[in-house]
Amino acid sequence: ESQIIGVGDTGLDYDSCFFRDDSQSVAFFPKTNTQHRKILSYKECVTDNGGHDHTDLLDAHGTHVSGSAAGNSIGGDSQYNGLAPGAKLFFHDLTCGSDPTGLYLPGDLYDYYLPQYETGARVGSNSWGSSSPSTYTAVDRETDRFLFEQPDFLAVFAAGNNAFAGILSPSAAKNVLTVGAHTNSLNASAR
Repeated sequence: ESQIIGVGDTGLDYDSCFFRDDSQSVAFFPKTNTQHRKILSYKECVTDNGGHDHTDLLDAHGTHVSGSAAGNSIGGDSQYNGLAPGAKLFFHDLTCGSDPTGLYLPGDLYDYYLPQYETGARVGSNSWGSSSPSTYTAVDRETDRFLFEQPDFLAVFAAGNNAFAGILSPSAAKNVLTVGAHTNSLNASAR
């Protein structure tokens, strides 16, 4: 409660019951709306033609991870709320246009992390990363540099979505918290 979570992903369906506020409009960065019940600010992805895109592509992944972090249903069914339903979101849309094949990070990752930080987020949720294993990359270095310079900010990354690829960049950065899972199933006969 009273916390701001930064999320960067495929877009956010802010009309979903987990984020909608019928009495307040969504503020688009650099503006903020502290009165909105869930979204402090939405940083739009600027398309190649200079327009803005509010579509949540890639099977609503951004809406899903935002809901897991801070979703709070206005319908009263708290069974599906996120882990921090009292928190607000700073959302950074990383998918531009109609090409749902990938996320587009700014050339300088300070342009990704700094808006979250400046609006009050001290934790950033990132369920994205490289699609193949690699060594310590420029993205890892830039992430580590930002976190070293802002020691009160924690970037949390998914280890990756490929069960056989191992830890993927930027989850290999030194200063992040990397979260993973396994694909093994537990059953009575394996105990």
